[in-house]
Amino acid sequence: MSKTSETTLEQTALDWFEGFGWHTAFGPDISPDLPAPNLLRQVSGTLPERGDYGEVVLVGRMREALRRINPQMPEEAIEDAVRQVLISDSPSLIVNNRRFHRMLTEGISVEYRRKPSPQPSPRGRGSSHFRGGFQFSGLVETARELRRKQTSAEDMLWELLRNRKFLDLKFRRQHQIGTYIVDFYCAEESLVVELDGPIHNTRERRDLDTARDEYLRSLGNTVLRFRNEELFESPQKIFVAIADQLPSIHGRGDRGEELPPSTFGRGDGGEGVDYAEVVHDLVYLLDLNDLENNDWLAVNQFTVIENRRNRRPDIVLFINGLPLVVMELKNPADENATLHHAFNQLQTYKQDIPSLFTYNELLIISDGLKARAGTLTSGWDRFMPWRTISGADYYPPLIPSARPSPRGRGWEEKGEGSEPKPELEVMLNGMFDKHRFLDLVLNFMVFEDDGAEVL
Repeated sequence: MSKTSETTLEQTALDWFEGFGWHTAFGPDISPDLPAPNLLRQVSGTLPERGDYGEVVLVGRMREALRRINPQMPEEAIEDAVRQVLISDSPSLIVNNRRFHRMLTEGISVEYRRKPSPQPSPRGRGSSHFRGGFQFSGLVETARELRRKQTSAEDMLWELLRNRKFLDLKFRRQHQIGTYIVDFYCAEESLVVELDGPIHNTRERRDLDTARDEYLRSLGNTVLRFRNEELFESPQKIFVAIADQLPSIHGRGDRGEELPPSTFGRGDGGEGVDYAEVVHDLVYLLDLNDLENNDWLAVNQFTVIENRRNRRPDIVLFINGLPLVVMELKNPADENATLHHAFNQLQTYKQDIPSLFTYNELLIISDGLKARAGTLTSGWDRFMPWRTISGADYYPPLIPSARPSPRGRGWEEKGEGSEPKPELEVMLNGMFDKHRFLDLVLNFMVFEDDGAEVL
C-alpha cells in the first residue's frame, strides 16, 4: 500500500505537468539498459537516451535544443557549448552550480573560426575505397544497430565530421572493412578514427585492438585512436591530430608523390591548419522569445549511479535536457513519511549523486498535501510553501484537525481567500507555468559570497 500510494502521487504530479504542456516519461523507459529501438522517443525530434546511469544530462535533447535556439551558430560552436555544460571545473558542488547558473542566465561564451569559401577536395569526391568486396554475415545489420545506439562521444564526433564539415572530407560512421566495423572512416585519405571508452582499458581488449589495428594498417589505412575524454575536453586537439596524419595536407600522396599546395591554407611544411577568422559569440541554453521552442520534460524514477551509489529521485524536471528541478515525494498514507524526511532524502542525494545537482535550480518536497520549495543551499528553515496559482489568487493552508473533514485524512481548511487546495497542487500549478518558471530561474535566483563560501 505504501509504495502504491507514493506511485499514485508521482503519477498525479506527472498528469499535472502534462496539463501544463510538459512531456513526461518513465525513467526506466529512457534507461541505458534498454535496446536502442525502445529508446527512441520522437519528442521535439530528439533522442533522449542515456549512455550510462552516470549521465544526468540528456545530451541528445540538449544538443538539438541548442541547434534550434541558436540556428546561426556553426556546429563547432554548439559542440563547444555542450562540452562546457558537461565539464565541471571545481570539486565544489556549489561552485559548479553557480558556474552553470551563469551559463543558463547569461549564455555560454564560445569561439569558432569562420569557415573559408568551399573549395574542391584535392582528391575528389568519389575515390574508390576498400570495403571488403562482400558482406560478412550479420555485419551490415550490426553496423546499422551501432549507428542507432551511438555513444555520446560518437554522436558528438559524428556531428562534427558529417556532411564534409571537416576539411571537406567525406567520413562514414560504423563502416565495414573486411571482418571489422570501424567507428569512422574517410576513404579519400584511407583514414580510420576510433573512439575508445573505458572498456578498452582492459588487457584483453587492448590485445584485440592491437590485432585489429595491424590488420587495418595492412590494407594501407592510417588508424587513429582517441579516448572519449579527449574529445569532450578538446575537440580542436582531435581535429589537429587528425589533420597531422592526412597525406594531402602535408603535400604527399598515397605513394609519397608531391601534391599541389593544400586548398585549406596549409603548406607542404605542415606548420598548422588555417581556419580563418576567429569569432567570439554566445550560445544560449534557453529560448525566451518562443517558450515552445524549448524541450520540457518531467521524468519519474530517474536512476543515477555515481561512485557506486545508486539513487532514484522521484521526479526530475528537464529543460532542454538539463535537470533543473528535483522533487522528492513522500507517501501521503504513511504517518512517518514527513516533509522533513523528504528534505533529509535530498541532502543524501546531494552527497551521493552530486553531478545531478550541478544543474539544479529548484528543489521540491511534499507529503502529498503539504509542499515546500527551496534551492541547493537552502536549509530546512528556508524551504517555503507557494500560495498562489495565477498571482491574483491566494490559497490558504490546510491544517491537521481532530475532527473529520470531507477532504479526508483529518484535514480542515484555514484562512481566507480561494477555496483551499493541497499545497502540492497549488505549488506545481503556480510555479511550473512555463513563463513563470523561467522567470523564477532567471530573475529570482541569487548567489551570495560571504568571503568564506557561496550561498
